[in-house]
Amino acid sequence: MFEISELIYSILNTNTALASVVSTKIFPLVADQDTDLPFVLYYVGEEPVYSKQALFAYRITIESYHSNYNDAVKLAEKVRQAIKAATEVFMYESGNPEWIAENTVKVTQIFTYKK
Repeated sequence: MFEISELIYSILNTNTALASVVSTKIFPLVADQDTDLPFVLYYVGEEPVYSKQALFAYRITIESYHSNYNDAVKLAEKVRQAIKAATEVFMYESGNPEWIAENTVKVTQIFTYKK
């Protein structure tokens, strides 16, 4: 699971379109309390796939935080494009915006990756 987490960080951190919005504010699971918007969080879960190849399916959750709905959705689209541009093949499952607090909107995106 750690290898996949490092892969996701590398994909997101090296994408120039994403960096133009969040700079280096890409964190696993939680951001520091004093982190200013916008930023991105990600985490990886692992589920066994029962097959002869003994594959694992990884569920990747990426959360994009911004100060308003439009900018949060635009940031999430940059995340999606970064994942889509990776040499590895990820399946996009869903994306859902959510109001968190005044001036904070989160878009949660779910991807899967089999290895």
